[in-house]
This record gives sequence, C-alpha cells and structure tokens, in this order.
Amino acid sequence: AVFGRELLFFMAKPEFHSAHPVIPIAVLAYVIQGFFALTSIGIGISKKTIYLPFITLSAAMLNIALNFLFIQRFGLVGAAWATVAGYALMAAMGFYFGNKHYPIPFEWKRLLRIILAASLAFAVSALAPDRWVLAIPAKIAATLLFPFALYAFGFFRSDEMIWLKSRLSLKHR
Repeated sequence: AVFGRELLFFMAKPEFHSAHPVIPIAVLAYVIQGFFALTSIGIGISKKTIYLPFITLSAAMLNIALNFLFIQRFGLVGAAWATVAGYALMAAMGFYFGNKHYPIPFEWKRLLRIILAASLAFAVSALAPDRWVLAIPAKIAATLLFPFALYAFGFFRSDEMIWLKSRLSLKHR
C-alpha cells in the first residue's frame, strides 16, 4: 500500500494512474481476508465446515449490495470499500463460528500493536510528496518506522528482544 502509487505509475499506462487511491483500500481488504483465514481455523479443526458456504454467501451478498449502492456514487473507490465490508463480515463470522467451536487464544494486544504500528507507518507515508523522486525516500523512511513503532508500542516480549540482540551481536563479530 505504501508504494502502490509509485508501482502503478511505473508499471501501468497513464490512463490507469488515476486508480492509485484504490490500492490501499484493496490492500486493507486482503489483510482482512487474511484475518478470516487466521481466525476461522477453528471451523476446519472442529469439522464444522458447513458454516463456510453460509459465511461466503453472506459476505458476497453484502459486497454485491454495497456495490449497487456505492459504485454509482463513488466509482472504483466505492467498489473497493464494498469489498472491505464483505471481507470484514466474512472475518467476523469466521471468527465467531471458529471461536464458538474451537476457541483459540489469540494475542489480541499484540495484534492491536501490529495494526497501530502499520497504521502509523502508512499514515506517515501518506505525507510523502507527489514527485516520485522525493516520495520514494520518504516512503522508505515511513516503512522503516514500522519496527521502531512496534518497539515503542511494547510489542516485543523480553525473550524476543534477547533473541534479536543476540542475532544483531552475531553480525557485528
């Protein structure tokens, strides 16, 4: 999402360049879809896959309905947000049914810290200038902010910090 605009400008014809605002929204949709894959594992483990067609159909129907509502008014961006909503419903339902039949103790505080650090890095990248020659270094810096934000938000456990320090000290020998 951070470099989507620059990659689109580099790889696509100019008539497609106006689609760049959709890239971060599409990335968000696929992150949410990944959250579904992660949190719905309990459905498969508990052999309750009967829920999967219901979940998928519900998400698809929401996406289609929102496409009818959003596309005429918001165009491509509306379609992207409809996809986000569909995947969000899918993720919520997958988590609910998966957790109902096979609870998995996710580390929610750590996941929230990842989301916060990624959101901060993306928000900083959005402040980059439009000219690619200036945008690329600014966006690289914003991307490098991510691990430091994780550290600042207390993401890393002490055992992980010990491991990381041991790896870093090996490289300096």
